Amino acid sequence: MEAVYFMIGGDDVILIVDLPSHVQVAAFSAVAAASGMVSSLSYMRRLTIAEMDEALNLGPNFRTSGG
Repeated sequence: MEAVYFMIGGDDVILIVDLPSHVQVAAFSAVAAASGMVSSLSYMRRLTIAEMDEALNLGPNFRTSGG
């Protein structure tokens, strides 16, 4: 776990974790949910600079209407 933030508002706690795979994220989530102390979970995956560069270089694969 890299950081824990206690919040005021819609979320009470935000955890920042760095796990090696999506499978481990699922396992972590299952344990948190099974504890009964978590009412909702949401996830955001970070992208490295290299991954974002790759995504931006792919470019759009669609045409706008009328184009």
